Amino acid sequence: TLYDFPSKILYKKRQALRLRKMNKKFFLTFKGPPQKSRKFKIREEYETEVKNEKQLRKILKSLGFIPVFNYEKHRTVYRKKILKISLDETSIGNFIELEGKRGEIVKFASALGVSKREFIKLDYIQLIKKESAKT
Repeated sequence: TLYDFPSKILYKKRQALRLRKMNKKFFLTFKGPPQKSRKFKIREEYETEVKNEKQLRKILKSLGFIPVFNYEKHRTVYRKKILKISLDETSIGNFIELEGKRGEIVKFASALGVSKREFIKLDYIQLIKKESAKT
């Protein structure tokens, strides 16, 4: 679930605050605005495990945050040396997210037959909204 203020200040600053459940654990993540890059999506990210999800939701509400977007994905994570490979199943299709050094990402993607031209920099919210607009 993504949170923002009713004024959508985080959205306007291209930032995100997300509460997600992963393997029965909850994590709060702040994502800074994407850095300028033609082929890669690069953004600052801070994440911490949350022990009491219900209390955190109350804190967020008390601070003025509201849930603004909710989506579900199933993720399987693999590691290959310094590369983190996430296989995501979503309502709009399956995706691979690669995290690591640029050269390693390009090399691995190339081995899969994926060129830099095919890289997607949109986040899942943008992809879901784009797909919804088609219907």
